[in-house]
Amino acid sequence: MAEHPIYGMLEQSIEGGQVQDLLEFLAAHSNLPGPRGNIELAREFSRAVSDLPASGLTQAWQVCRQLAAISAADAPTGDPGEFVAFCGALGIATLGCRDIDRRVESLGYLRLLAEDERWRMREAVAMGIQDLVSTWGADLARSLVSWIGECTWLSMRAVAAGLAEPRLLGDREILNLALEHHRTIIQRIRGAPDRGSPQFRALRKGLGYTLSVLTVKAPEEGFRLMEEMLGFRDPDLTWIVKENIGKGRLLRAFPREVEALRGKLESRRVIRSSGSAWRRQR
Repeated sequence: MAEHPIYGMLEQSIEGGQVQDLLEFLAAHSNLPGPRGNIELAREFSRAVSDLPASGLTQAWQVCRQLAAISAADAPTGDPGEFVAFCGALGIATLGCRDIDRRVESLGYLRLLAEDERWRMREAVAMGIQDLVSTWGADLARSLVSWIGECTWLSMRAVAAGLAEPRLLGDREILNLALEHHRTIIQRIRGAPDRGSPQFRALRKGLGYTLSVLTVKAPEEGFRLMEEMLGFRDPDLTWIVKENIGKGRLLRAFPREVEALRGKLESRRVIRSSGSAWRRQR
């Protein structure tokens, strides 16, 4: 099978110190504007970074940083330049997988990119976390608690989405850490009075599926956590539970447990409606 042309273009960028041809190639084949970026090409770029000789890694870091630095102002959502930045983010994660001395710097840079207003860039961060955890295991997953402690909604979203990956959750230690991080995020939500920002809505949307991914792997702990969330009578946490128990992965595997949670939601709705009617009658 012929080598993908992205390999040669990346090598030329490293050797010549110029990224313009690489940038133009990625943008031209981005599939943007459009509903779906060229994920296959992005992964091919990541593989090309992974296959570089050790002598080229320092320059590869500079190339990936230059690509990832394309801002939302210069390349808003749907612009081909957004895909270029997406590839740069994946490349940064790949370099963190290659070099133990680079992984902290890689993770730190991804932490900055997690705040990007573009959803594709946030997905690149989640994918990068998955690759880093796949390489470095539970120690790296454990370190993500600092992203939650800083209490920014988008960094929490990155942790939740990054760890809700079936290929990682076969490791029981990583699974336990993913559950623990989700619990901490939920506590952060409970204590937050202001939830009207787009950043919070992005986190809530992400949690609307990540819990179901974890629960498939740890049903006892997952359903217990969702039951606790309903007990808080918090409208955002209730919405998150409703979204997760509507996912096919849970409906197919655990119909009785899903039905039990739905019963709790329904009984609460009836009680609330009855209370409202009683107050109107008075």
